[in-house]
Amino acid sequence: MGFANLSGLIYLLSIPAIVYIYYFSRKKKRVEISSIIPWRLLRESVVRSSLFRADLLFYLQLALLLILATAACRPYWRSAAPGTQGRHVIVIMDRSASMQTREGGMSRWDAARDRALRLVRGLGDHDRVTLIAAGARAEILASAEGNRSRLGAILQGLTPADTPDAMAPALQIALGLLGEPRGTKPGTAPERQGEAALHIFTDRSSESLGLGAHPPAAAIHVERVGSPKANAGITSLSIYRNLFSARPQVSAYVTVENLSAETFSGSLRAVAKGKEIASLPITLKPGSARTTQVGEQLPEGVVEIVLDPPDSLQVDNRAYLLLSGRRAARIALFTRDVKCAEQFRGVAAAIPHLTLDVLNPDAYGNADMAPYQVAIFHRCEPAKEPGANLLLICPPTKSRIVRVANDWVSGVSFLDWDESHPVGENLRGLQNVALSGSRVIDTPPWAKPVVISATTAGDIPLVMCGEYRGRRAAVMGFDLSEMELKKDSSLPALILLLNAIKWLSTDERDQVKTGEPYETLVPEGGRRVSGGGESTEPGNRAAAGSYTVINPRGGEERVGVRPGEPLMFAGTDYAGCYMLTGKSVEKTFVANLCSRIESDLRSDEQGEDRVTVAEVVAVSPPPHEPPDRSALFLFLAALLMLIEWMIWSMGGRSVQPATAEEQVE
Repeated sequence: MGFANLSGLIYLLSIPAIVYIYYFSRKKKRVEISSIIPWRLLRESVVRSSLFRADLLFYLQLALLLILATAACRPYWRSAAPGTQGRHVIVIMDRSASMQTREGGMSRWDAARDRALRLVRGLGDHDRVTLIAAGARAEILASAEGNRSRLGAILQGLTPADTPDAMAPALQIALGLLGEPRGTKPGTAPERQGEAALHIFTDRSSESLGLGAHPPAAAIHVERVGSPKANAGITSLSIYRNLFSARPQVSAYVTVENLSAETFSGSLRAVAKGKEIASLPITLKPGSARTTQVGEQLPEGVVEIVLDPPDSLQVDNRAYLLLSGRRAARIALFTRDVKCAEQFRGVAAAIPHLTLDVLNPDAYGNADMAPYQVAIFHRCEPAKEPGANLLLICPPTKSRIVRVANDWVSGVSFLDWDESHPVGENLRGLQNVALSGSRVIDTPPWAKPVVISATTAGDIPLVMCGEYRGRRAAVMGFDLSEMELKKDSSLPALILLLNAIKWLSTDERDQVKTGEPYETLVPEGGRRVSGGGESTEPGNRAAAGSYTVINPRGGEERVGVRPGEPLMFAGTDYAGCYMLTGKSVEKTFVANLCSRIESDLRSDEQGEDRVTVAEVVAVSPPPHEPPDRSALFLFLAALLMLIEWMIWSMGGRSVQPATAEEQVE
């Protein structure tokens, strides 16, 4: 047994108080005697020892006081005797894409797994292992597991993913466990210091993990595998759809980086249905990058981009595009304002591959929204969001999608904009466009401000963009219909509107990065979805239920969807083409690595850190509180008080008849 609060021993100082009370509470009897001569024959020690004589109640009260003092010390049990307690070994396996790098005849992952297996085989009978996989997410695969055969089977079945790692969350879990006792059963006690250890199997050093040159505790071991390698890889991939050209055009732009100290010479190829459709030679100086267009007119379907020649890390030499057959955009505008309708008709007439339908908001409930890629709501809002991307212009004050803090403020103007966002591109001179006013809208958690204004109360967002419930959404607080978009002075505002339409029309939701969740809307109203998301034929309602996702390696995973909610799939662990199937649904989407950090196989001094020092500080282990057993002692104290009361009520303290010695005062 141990004690977590030794300061509780101070209550033992009350023991002399009980003795003092008993000393002065002795019952005395006066007896007349004929002479005191016999009393002079008694020794002084005999007389003094008879002044205090303890009884049963005294011992019960003394025991009660000792029990209460023990409870104040917060006792806990030790689960086993010293020397029989095993270690708690915490293992982190780095499943990131860079672990697939070839090192001679094996990969870094194979080397790390062999080391982990040797560690498991060397465990004692009382040792326990917690196994954490750090892929796109931190996953606990085994918790305080002592079966070495089962641990070996888990490690043998574990494979590296095509994703960046999640070392910060994995370290948070591991450091938290490292600061706790080994025992996992309720009532077990904290172990002696040094009986828990953390082993990190990774291709990065402790410095790049934010642990410093030396780990903060001797119990942390970074088992590094691999050596610096030269590498070139695809680090970015984007689709460009030009709605404003004379003929429809879809292009792919690929960024290739040479992360080595040598010149890279190779080629970039585009492959569709097993046939090469485009090829481009590429030469890069050490440490340089190049963004280039691959193919002027790419076909419909999945297009694979291949960087040759293959190198030690092949997962970043391939990327995938998904192109739908749609080459034009169709937009639905819901408004009651005639001037607004005229403004948008004029804009649509100037765009070759844009079709605009103006509808009354009252007719939204009966409208078939399946053919539209963008739905614009002017001073109104749908009772239920359509499957199309959304543009809200001057939303109603009681909006469900955003919170309108102030109905209308005047005296606002365009102040600043985010040029890195597609909606904020090429807006020079926007600050000179006059505004009559704007609604004050709080930025929702799913969006970020792209264009802002300044007022006496502070900055307010004028344009916000983001992903809302499986669709792209943009919100404008001001009223575009009040501007004369045909005038030269309003040209920046027209560019802002065209940027928004282009961003909403160029939907890349079917193209995600590995490790990122894929979110999409399942069809409603009896339409079938196939390929890149186009509604093609009648079918059954599939707004809710269970769907199956088939990954590029043939594995299947079931995904459930609640009514009215978007489908969310978090298992994009591998680069390639995924298939979503279900009731009235057959849909394809792709995932790509495109991570400069994973492609950078150089030394830590040249590369980038995966985890910052601030993240490691944030995941420092919390202080551990041992299991408190004071409640048990409080129960014993209550039971002892009950026994004492019963003895007292049955006759009080047992008092001996006064002897001759006790008569002396």
